[in-house]
Amino acid sequence: MAKKRRKRRLKKWVKIVLAMPVLAVFVFLGWTLFDIYALSIVDTEYRYVYEKPLIRLDHEIHYDMEGGIFYKQIDKENRAPVTNQVLVVSEDGEIFHEIRTDDMGRLITGWYVGSGGRYYYTRDHGWLVTESGEIEGRYYRVADNGRILDREWAQDGDGLCWYINGERAGLGEDSLLFIEGQQGFYFLEADHNSNRAENKEITLTDGRRVRFDEEGHILNEVIRDENGVYYPIPESSITAEETAVIPLSEFVSTQEEEGVRYVNHRGYHVQAPENSLRAYMQSYEQGYTYVECDIQMTADGIPVLLHTPTINAVARNADGSALS
Repeated sequence: MAKKRRKRRLKKWVKIVLAMPVLAVFVFLGWTLFDIYALSIVDTEYRYVYEKPLIRLDHEIHYDMEGGIFYKQIDKENRAPVTNQVLVVSEDGEIFHEIRTDDMGRLITGWYVGSGGRYYYTRDHGWLVTESGEIEGRYYRVADNGRILDREWAQDGDGLCWYINGERAGLGEDSLLFIEGQQGFYFLEADHNSNRAENKEITLTDGRRVRFDEEGHILNEVIRDENGVYYPIPESSITAEETAVIPLSEFVSTQEEEGVRYVNHRGYHVQAPENSLRAYMQSYEQGYTYVECDIQMTADGIPVLLHTPTINAVARNADGSALS
């Protein structure tokens, strides 16, 4: 009997021992599922960044994973959020990254606009981006301090390029750049990486030749030299009220349509005497936008509308014959 009892006891312990690994597996799975559930019901936007310990320059700062808040412990019961502050962290103690907290002490991710400009903090780590590259599917030019270049020139390749909100202006087509508060145009060449044209000349599609100085600014006076005549673009003497990038083809076609094509010389003198009020009214009726008139001075200093120094071209005798 005693022998049988010992066998039953042994079998019982064997079963318990065999059941232990199975029980451990169930406990592990249950704990894992609970952990996943617990993390899903708290603010996880900032959680996963600090699951593992990071090296911080300020070791007094702590991180509440459930609330997603950076804080300093004042005493055993009270703590203060670390708000609107730049922190420096590292995973390996060698490469350090800047992160930033908001006005509640939470980690800032994505775009941030501060007094010094616009910045981007990675969505997954909250680390400040300090190298130019793709951000959310678009390429941005970034300064060494993380600031997105905006409304400024930057060296790119063999020349200077104009950046607006981190993106290069004028790509894909020759463009004229009109900068707020500055006078006249700059020329961005599509064939040269949208670099600013300097010490160059171009010919517009309406035939005008224009020239740019050593700083890339269009010269706003007529220049005559052995190579021909260079004409300014009329707006090159105007100070811009806002920054605009105008495709060169669009600008030239507009100027041609509204300007040169509809100027009537001396009025519509086919049906009326040149430089007369009737000729100017005829020009308007024929659809011309502008008329060009001529002015001569009489011997006694009176200005008159006349193309030639004498009146013979327009004056007639009473019978209609030309003056002798």
